Amino acid sequence: MFQTYFDIKFGQSIPLAENIVANRRFIAIPWKASGGSAIAIFRQDPSALGRCPPSLPCVRGHKSPASAFDLSPFDQSLLATGSVDGEVFLWHLPEGGLKSDLTTPSASLTTSGKVTHVKFHPTIANLLVVCTTGFDGHAIELFDIRDTKTNQDKAFRIHTGVHEEAIIDIAFHPNSHLVATTAKDGKSRVIHLSSGRVEREFSPPESVKDTRTLWVDSHRLLTVGFAAGGQRSMTMVDVTNEKVETLQTVELDRVPYLLLPRYDPDTRLLYVANAGGTFVPIWQLNPTSGPYIDNLSQQRLDVDVVGFVLLSKHENDVRKVEIQRALKLTKDDIRPISYTVPRKRTEFFQDDLIVPTRKPEAELDVEDFIAGKLDGADGVAPTLVSLQPPDMQPLSSAPEEEATDREKRYASKLAAEAAPKPVGVLGHTSNEEVREHFRSLVGNVGGANRWDAKQDNSRVDVDDSEWD
Repeated sequence: MFQTYFDIKFGQSIPLAENIVANRRFIAIPWKASGGSAIAIFRQDPSALGRCPPSLPCVRGHKSPASAFDLSPFDQSLLATGSVDGEVFLWHLPEGGLKSDLTTPSASLTTSGKVTHVKFHPTIANLLVVCTTGFDGHAIELFDIRDTKTNQDKAFRIHTGVHEEAIIDIAFHPNSHLVATTAKDGKSRVIHLSSGRVEREFSPPESVKDTRTLWVDSHRLLTVGFAAGGQRSMTMVDVTNEKVETLQTVELDRVPYLLLPRYDPDTRLLYVANAGGTFVPIWQLNPTSGPYIDNLSQQRLDVDVVGFVLLSKHENDVRKVEIQRALKLTKDDIRPISYTVPRKRTEFFQDDLIVPTRKPEAELDVEDFIAGKLDGADGVAPTLVSLQPPDMQPLSSAPEEEATDREKRYASKLAAEAAPKPVGVLGHTSNEEVREHFRSLVGNVGGANRWDAKQDNSRVDVDDSEWD
């Protein structure tokens, strides 16, 4: 059975190497096109793995190159694409995948400038967030897409005057109400999504080039990118107070590969793929105590990576103790990757390792957002659900496991070593103590009385004639 999608025709790379996105039904990547742009769609189905046909049906609509695209986490058939000409298109994908080229979008959204980011809000349904840059400035534009078949000539809310230069990256707070951005002016900002108010502003070390950002938890951010002198690094900061506190900076190697950080907040594992490299270091982030950024291992791949994305935790095979699934994109194929943990009692649900995760449904709808439910300072805490199957018992409540013969022998050895030792007539408890006792006695014996001492009569006060 095939394990990859191969013989793909990878197209022009998207800024920041955001070249692959996925939801629970589809995968989307840039496809080679002679003009305009093309987005290839693959079904998330093991039966769909294998060789790509020479003429793969694609989403083709933009006359200019596509600069961003995203798949909805809630409407599994909804795709959004953005272009450098300022157009954003919404597309409804057939449930069984494309049978022919899709050239007519369901709706067209007009923005105020060149599109740099198109993202569905990860917790608010029907809210599309678009970052743009143009002659009038740099903006975060919010679109209500409850009606995905009606064109819109303007966003319902536009935040301008916040960024002095183009926005590089944007990340959404776990409680939905804030976003963190990085920009080409070298600054990172925390912005209230509803009002556009800047809550925090600071300059991280990674402010020279391609600075990425993500939320570690509700109060801490991680910035990843290039510092002075081409030094790649990661920095964790605490944005709880008005004065942003730097917790730790970790310097990486000096290579030109663009970093692709992907974070799992449940396990606190950070997967850092390298666009153009063959290795994926895995780090653990500890937001409450040092070391805040701790290197765990490094996965080496056989082909250069051009894209990397984590999949929904709700697709994990928990019976095999799978903690994460990912997709690696190369110029020739798309490879599924499974991250599993070796465990003995896999018949039980490993609840100490596979912790509750965010529910797959939205926390709010864009209607709630417009009504002001996120205008406060705290947002909405995420709803967590267990991944435990109904027919599996959690390991925490499983009966105690019967020891194997090897474990019994090892336990007996430990018990024997810990048991009180018999005391000899000299008060010693081992042969070594007895030997050491006699060594010390020998060391205290005078030289004249030792069995190997040489005869020395120089000190004998007896006249020689008395020996006759």
